[in-house]
Amino acid sequence: MTNNKQSKQPNFNPGLSKYSLGKGIKSDNFKRIVKLAVKLSGCPYSLLGYFENNQIWIKSSVGIEEDSLILENSYFSTSKAGDHFSEIQDTLSVKPVDQYFLSQEPYLIRYYAGFNIVSDEGEILGILAVMNTTTGKMDSDVKESLQLLADQAWAEIQEKSRIFEDRLLGKALALSQDLITVIRFDGKFKKVNSSFKALLGYGEEELSDRPMTDYIHPEDVDETMSKINRLIQGEATTNFSHRLKTIDGNYRIFSWTATGDIKNKWIFAIGRDITDKKEKEDRLITSEAKFRSFFENSQGLMLTHDLKGKFLSINNYGARLLGYSVEEMLEKRLWDIIPKRFHSEIDPYFKDLLEHGKAKGLMTTRQANGTLKVWLYSNTLEKDYQGDPFVIGNSIDVTERLRLEKTIQNAKELLNQTHMMAKIGGWKYDISKQSLSWTDITKKIYEVPEDYLPEMTSSLLFF
Repeated sequence: MTNNKQSKQPNFNPGLSKYSLGKGIKSDNFKRIVKLAVKLSGCPYSLLGYFENNQIWIKSSVGIEEDSLILENSYFSTSKAGDHFSEIQDTLSVKPVDQYFLSQEPYLIRYYAGFNIVSDEGEILGILAVMNTTTGKMDSDVKESLQLLADQAWAEIQEKSRIFEDRLLGKALALSQDLITVIRFDGKFKKVNSSFKALLGYGEEELSDRPMTDYIHPEDVDETMSKINRLIQGEATTNFSHRLKTIDGNYRIFSWTATGDIKNKWIFAIGRDITDKKEKEDRLITSEAKFRSFFENSQGLMLTHDLKGKFLSINNYGARLLGYSVEEMLEKRLWDIIPKRFHSEIDPYFKDLLEHGKAKGLMTTRQANGTLKVWLYSNTLEKDYQGDPFVIGNSIDVTERLRLEKTIQNAKELLNQTHMMAKIGGWKYDISKQSLSWTDITKKIYEVPEDYLPEMTSSLLFF
């Protein structure tokens, strides 16, 4: 049951959420405190409650049925920061009387005394109060005894909060897939979680018998102890990584974050298994090194560019073929090295990349000295580690090959024209296949169809 009249009051307890108070949960210890308060004071009513905004919610009580009360409608609002004790010897002297809920039926309170429950930081968390239906004044012995009860209530809050935090920590230790440990300044394990068993194969009893350095790879011991000594000397937090030996003799790599507790001479540390990540990074570095070596030593044109045509990288040999330095090429775009009359080919090139993820063909470029080169290219669309697209290009200079092919084709055409004018035919006999073939001019001389297949015996009749 709650008195629902609302009003604004200052927040007495800015740090209340830091503690495990168990709102709505009964407590035998707190019940004993309020019962003892009734016996010590001789008052029929007693309660222990916590301030929360404009209310006080009642943790335990004797004679009070409500679960919470509005501060302005109760005598608890007379508590002030810094005052451990407040007393109203006659509640009728506090006006207006009808404002105070406990002065009305069924309680008809005439006397009130409150003892603030104060944290070590000086925050007023709540109150231990006793009340009577007659006026009165509390003597010093009773006052001192009740103050001790209020102090005991604060001690109980601390203990319950500690137990609650220990339970949470215990669950975190059990559920975490990381290594979590407390290490003494002498280098031995004080506490470890179950992940040590799961990841390394060692139980807590086995680990506590030997120094931490027995499990660290010999090459990593000095660096690890250097970091640990910084914590012992007062450094707040440190990060490091090392290899730990598993029960089967292998090693796994862990990345640690550790903090020191100078007072208790402990080090609290959390280690994450990064073995797979490290191996992946090493493979990537090796792969990148191989690709870089291939890229730089390629005897063709190797490059990368973005989807706006800007060059991102180019090998030295390729840059020299174009007549530029690598630095000069990285300032250029495709449109800068492709002659203007071929610019219409660039958009279809990007379209192929976007639709098919690759593009192949011939592309003409202009060298720094103005001469043209023709490249046979095979380019693919990729994504970097951030997911941004880029193009890897591999091209071969086919300028000379195309020139030779054109020269040969021209020579063939000239020879054919010469044969036509001179009416010189030709034939060939393949001994292994025993087959005869005529040139086109021979077929025209003898006026036979283009698909005519000559035979040895019948062909002699033409001569």
